[in-house]
Amino acid sequence: MYKPRVSVILPTYNRAIYLDRAISSVLNQSYPDFELIVVDDASTDNTEEVVKIFNDDRIKYIRNEKNLGGAGARNVGIRKAQGKFIAFQDSDDEWHPDKLKIQMEAFEKTNPDIAVVYTAFIRKVGDKEFIIPTPSVKKREGDIYRELLYHVNFIGTPTAVVRKKALEKIGGFDERFPRLQDWDLFLRLAKKYKFKFIDKPLLTAYDVPGNISSNVDSLIKALRLLLGKHYEEIRKDKKIISKFYQRIGEALLEIDRKQEARKLLIKAFLANPSNPKIAVKAIASLFGKQI
Repeated sequence: MYKPRVSVILPTYNRAIYLDRAISSVLNQSYPDFELIVVDDASTDNTEEVVKIFNDDRIKYIRNEKNLGGAGARNVGIRKAQGKFIAFQDSDDEWHPDKLKIQMEAFEKTNPDIAVVYTAFIRKVGDKEFIIPTPSVKKREGDIYRELLYHVNFIGTPTAVVRKKALEKIGGFDERFPRLQDWDLFLRLAKKYKFKFIDKPLLTAYDVPGNISSNVDSLIKALRLLLGKHYEEIRKDKKIISKFYQRIGEALLEIDRKQEARKLLIKAFLANPSNPKIAVKAIASLFGKQI
């Protein structure tokens, strides 16, 4: 029985309006040796109808009986995948035509200790476009664990192709995370394996309404989970632990939880007194987010 080399996992929940673009951009790849597993995470819109419009036997449609969230839906796809390599697509993003081809060629030329090949991407917000990773990210390939700890995740999940064995070894996505599950995944991968970076935007990510990334409570929970899971490494670097306290403090300030925010921002300043901006934010927390 023939098995494709790459399994593309596309989780989706009530994104039928964007799904056509995302699926088409995968099917139009110049690299043809893949299966596309669409995991419908208990959508209530016409997602299934949109998928069935495409007459392509590389598509496999799975419907979850209950909503598992992004991490759970991706894990369902990973378990069903037949390929030795796993690629991810989001239901509101667009791959560029040579994305898979360039990444699979990179895998053929690299050492087996490279578990992830990822690319730059375009983030489109309204009429504005941003290239990610930004220039502030200095180390983008090889051993990037500490760079990933310091920055907010700079690897777009739909830009990555990962060896399936590596994903299985670390246990896939952590389903406790309401957000930032991709950051946690890449941190755990980076702790064990090396990464290869393609310095060319091969994906366009669109900022669409209704995204969970707008939920501040979910962000706070996810940041606290990340801090707990990776604390032994985080605490070794004062700048990194200060950055985590600062992120959580700023998120708490955003929802006007001033007292909690102030405590975290003071801890951030004490960990890294060389950053006066944190002291200013701690003072601002006396007055709430309006300041």
